[in-house]
Amino acid sequence: MSADLKAALAYVSPDTGRDEWLRVLMGIKSELGDEGRALAEEWSAGGETFDPRAFSATWRSIRADGGITGASVFHAAKAAGWRPDKPIETRARTPQKPAQRTQEPSPTLPYARAIWQRVDRSDYAVAGHPYAVKKRIRHAAGAGRATVTGSLVGERADCIVVPMRTLAGELVGVECINPEGKKQTFGNKGILILGNDLDPKLPQLVVEGWACAVGWFLIHKGNIAVYAAFTKSRLRPVAEQVEAKYPRRTIVICREADA
Repeated sequence: MSADLKAALAYVSPDTGRDEWLRVLMGIKSELGDEGRALAEEWSAGGETFDPRAFSATWRSIRADGGITGASVFHAAKAAGWRPDKPIETRARTPQKPAQRTQEPSPTLPYARAIWQRVDRSDYAVAGHPYAVKKRIRHAAGAGRATVTGSLVGERADCIVVPMRTLAGELVGVECINPEGKKQTFGNKGILILGNDLDPKLPQLVVEGWACAVGWFLIHKGNIAVYAAFTKSRLRPVAEQVEAKYPRRTIVICREADA
C-alpha cells in the first residue's frame, strides 16, 4: 500500500488547497498509521508553502480512524491523470455512531443561566478583562463579562463568562475565568462554536478552550467552524458528536502542545 500511495502522490500537488492537503494527510494516516508520516512529510515538503512545524502539529492532530481513507488520495491522483497498474484496495471504514450520553442537569445550572443573563457581551468589556488582554483577544468572541462567586474563581470575582451549549444551541453551562486565569464551570460542560458551522466546505476544528478557539478563528479570518470542548478529555467525544451530526464533513482535532 505504501508503494501505491507514493506512486499516486507523484500526481498530486502539495500546493493544492489547505482542505485537500489535509484530506491527503488523513488518507495517508488512515492507511499507514504513524508509519506514514515520512511519506506524508516528503510529499508535503515539495510545496512552496511547506512549514515543518505546521506539518508536525497537523499530523499529530489527525486521527487514523477519522473517516477519510486512502481512497481520497487515489481519487485526487486519478483526477490528475494517474492510472494504477492494478486494482487498489483501501481499508474499509465503518462509521461508528457514538453512544448517546444522557447528561443529568447540574444543580448549578440555574446559577449558570442567571450569570449568562446578566453578562456584558460588548467587545469593550470582554477585551478589557486581564485574561483577554494576556491572550491578546480584542473582541467578545461569543463570551461576556460578569461578577461571579465560586469556590475556584473566588468571591465576587471579575470573570470572563463563556457559554457552553449543545450542538442544537441549548445553554447547558458557563465557564468562568477570573483575572488570574482560574476557571470554574457552573452547569454542565458543553460546546462553544465560533465561525460558520453551516458551510460544510470550511475547515472544521475541535479545540480545547475559548482562547484557542478565538486564535483559530482569527487565523482563518472567520472562514472556519471551531468547536471548543473545554477539556482535553472531551476533544474526541465532541468530535464524534460533530461527526454524527455532519457525517460528510472532515473533522480535525487540534490538541494543544501539552495535551
